[in-house]
Amino acid sequence: MKILGVSSGGKNGNNDSMCKEALMGAQEAGAEIEFIRLLELGSLVQIDEPGLSGGFMNPEIAIKIINNMLEKSIKKEKWQDKLSIHVCGAMSRVNNLFENLLNLNASVLSLAFSGNIEKENLKIIPLFICKNMFPYLHVG
Repeated sequence: MKILGVSSGGKNGNNDSMCKEALMGAQEAGAEIEFIRLLELGSLVQIDEPGLSGGFMNPEIAIKIINNMLEKSIKKEKWQDKLSIHVCGAMSRVNNLFENLLNLNASVLSLAFSGNIEKENLKIIPLFICKNMFPYLHVG
């Protein structure tokens, strides 16, 4: 049996450590293992945060957590152009959600506009602000 471990976090960060630990256990059980890091392969990585528009967590706290993760792992490795933060759902469901999203320390912010609920986002989000604050804007 061969097991492939895939990490999408910062080099030697928590994601790498947990993945390698699991691989070591598989190897001890007789599996052939391989470990790869997505960002080193040139792939794009998207962090999907559906809880923000669902109101499961205070947006200010969630943004601080995401920014902390970016600062401690991915940003310092100069891969920020390969990272996207995606928030789906209606921005109007949570007070000041869009304003809080503008505090993300990410170069790519991906928002949903295609579903019936997400179409409302076009009314409350001034796209020109996004274009000025984020070098890349994905709309879809």
